Parts: sequence; structure tokens; C-alpha cells
Amino acid sequence: MIRVGVLGTGNISGWWTKSVLASDFVRVAAIGSRSDQRAREFAAKYGLQRWHGSYASLVRDTEIDAVYVALPSQLHAKWTIAAIRAGKHVLCEKPLARNERDAIRMFDAARRADVRLIEGFPYRFTAQTRRIVDLIAQGAIGEVRVVRSNMTYVRAQSVRRGTDGEPLDPLIGGGALLDSGCYCVSIARLLAGRRPTRVSATAVFECGGVDESLVGTLEFDGGLLAQISCSYVLPDGPQTQIIGTDGIIEADFANMTDAGESAFIRLKRGASWTAGFETIEVEGADGFRREIEALAVQASGCPHAYVGMSEEESIDVAATLDALRKSARSGRPLAVARMPQSAA
Repeated sequence: MIRVGVLGTGNISGWWTKSVLASDFVRVAAIGSRSDQRAREFAAKYGLQRWHGSYASLVRDTEIDAVYVALPSQLHAKWTIAAIRAGKHVLCEKPLARNERDAIRMFDAARRADVRLIEGFPYRFTAQTRRIVDLIAQGAIGEVRVVRSNMTYVRAQSVRRGTDGEPLDPLIGGGALLDSGCYCVSIARLLAGRRPTRVSATAVFECGGVDESLVGTLEFDGGLLAQISCSYVLPDGPQTQIIGTDGIIEADFANMTDAGESAFIRLKRGASWTAGFETIEVEGADGFRREIEALAVQASGCPHAYVGMSEEESIDVAATLDALRKSARSGRPLAVARMPQSAA
């Protein structure tokens, strides 16, 4: 059993807490907010016995073993490192960091403190994702050449206007790319096995400079190309298409399916237009619960079947997101060079 403190009282914290309360291996032990009132309200809603009216107080709580960082992305590095220095394991919401430098700092801190740090991409802890990786490794669709990934949804007008505590401010990590496009980047990085060499992006901006919708292209060594699209004003469409030299895989991002619900993969074997798709049913899972249970097992020193994002992957995704943001604003392609360690 691992005792977890939740940092932040936004919508994602509520969804996550509701999922994790059903775990046999994790106990949500405390909530931390900038406001004592909001912390108390959150604790009452989810039946938590401990609450803190500041982030620093939650991080210092000796009655918790790990912290779930569910703050705006510009606060991830600061409070993840603070929790790590307090001796806590950390599950940090996606995207882990807004740039490569911060991601490296966060993992360096975790190594020095001998604690675990995991980036929270729930779909990475599901049987659906594992099955896709296994099918590709078995050569079911030949060599992967193109990945198309879309993550769109419609945010409530109250959120878009910033009236419920989540303003879409570019300075605090607002916008489609960091909020949802990071999923598309992460799966492209997973399938390519390396960071892209170059990216280009185009975006529609609103609300003081926030990307409302963004489309990008990622180029990888070896010839793999990835196309991503994301938006918070378009109908829900969490989909990925993986095109190989001898077939196609299609799937959604099964992030939070209940354990009793199945997830599905569509597989086309063969390059002919006459080849049909077969549907593969796999075990459903709640990715929120799986990701923190994986952290609990790894924190105990034991291996876990669902390892999630590796350190290298998280750093590469942070670098790629940074490059895509800059490309969208500059209107030109950008290389995704690896940062020298001396500059980290």
C-alpha cells in the first residue's frame, strides 16, 4: 500500500482520485491546494481525511509516500522537484515538462533522491497499447512508415473563458498541443523508438495567443513520418492510425475504460486494397489506476509489467513539444537537436 497526496484540485484531480479510490494497492491520503477552502471541499467530496491549504504543506506531509502532481504544466518542474527533495515518489501529469531542460532537471533530482518519477499518460499502462506494440514487433503490418494521430475534444465554454480556475493562458501551459497533442507526440515517439529529427507545425491561435487547434509533422531517422492533430474546439476524436509496409493498425486512446469494459484494435494484414480489417478485443483497464499502481510497485523495488514512459521518452517528448510550439509560432520547420548535458 502506498499513500498518495494529490497536488491540485482541478478537474483532472477529481477524475483521477475517483478512479484511484477503487485501488487495492494505493490510498489517496491527502489533497493540497492554494486555498484551504478548496482543499477542504475536495476532501469532503472524495472522503479524504487530510487536506492542506498550500502546495508546500502537502509536499512536506510525512503521512504520504508519493505525490500526484496535477497542476498546470508550467508548475510541473517546480513542484515535482520539491516533492522529490522531500523524499516523495512522483507521478506527474502529462506533459511532464514544457522543455527538455526542465525534464532533465526533474529526472536528475529523482536519481539523486533515489525515488521514482513517472509521467502520467494513462493509455501507456493499458493492455491495448501493449498489444499494439506486440503486433508491430511480430511484424503484423511490416515496417511502420506513417503514424497519424488525432486528439480533439470540445472544452466547455467556461473553461475556454477561464472562469473556472483553468484559464487558457500560454504562460501557464494552456492550449491544445500541451493539453492533448502531447498524446499524439508520445505515441509517435513510442513507435519510432527515438526522438524526431525535425518538426513543423501550423496552429490557429485565440484567447491571447493560445493554440486552439494545431497540426504538425514529425520526421524521424529511418524514414518514419508522423502527422499529429489536436484541438479543444472540435468533436472528440482520440484516434491513431499506424501504417506499415504490409498492413494498418487503428485504435483510439483507451485511457480510462472501466475494468469490465473492453478496448479494441482494428488490424489490416496485407497491402492490398481488398484486404479487410479484423477487430481485436483486449482487456479494458482504468489507466489512471494502472499508472499509480505501477509507480507503487516500482517504488517497492519490484518490476512492473506496465512500465509506462521511460526517462528518455519523456525527455524526448518534452523536447518535441517545445519544438512544435516554436515552429507553430515562427512558421518554419525546426530541428529537434539533443541538448548537451553540460547545458542541462
